[in-house]
Amino acid sequence: MEGKKYLKNIWSRVFLILGILITCFVVMRIYKGVNKQLQEERLFEEKYRQLLKVSNRPPFIVINVSYCDTVYRVVAREEISYLREKYQKAFEYALDENDTLEIDSVTYSLLEAKTVKPQCRIDSVYNGEMKNLISAFFNERGAISSFLSDEEIKYLIDILYQNNVTMNVDCETGMLIISK
Repeated sequence: MEGKKYLKNIWSRVFLILGILITCFVVMRIYKGVNKQLQEERLFEEKYRQLLKVSNRPPFIVINVSYCDTVYRVVAREEISYLREKYQKAFEYALDENDTLEIDSVTYSLLEAKTVKPQCRIDSVYNGEMKNLISAFFNERGAISSFLSDEEIKYLIDILYQNNVTMNVDCETGMLIISK
């Protein structure tokens, strides 16, 4: 009689342990399925946010930056978020007040190719009149219609920015356009 009771207790414990293991296995499978679905949703949301960033890219800005006691005028677009994140209030103040932003060597190396230099061709057309620039370099839809070098484009963006005209890149054609 004692033997049967002992065997009954062993089988009860075996079935209990098997039940717990099966339950744990089922819960893990459900958790993995839900976790995988959440990861797919996060990935979709991240791709959607990136798509919005590409389609709603900020216009070009022109800002004065100071590095090693020299002030440079810089045309920035992709670098705006980096500058905003790194310099926070100083960057916003420099934009709002047309002030100079003090930068470090890492930021200077990032912005060095974006510095603005005067261009004779743009100055000769400009002559202090915005209408001269608009009629000479832009078509009726506000897109650049003539070939300009990168240096001339940066200088043109600077002059337009000083006159409260912002520039952007058209998402369909990739052409430089006047923002509405």
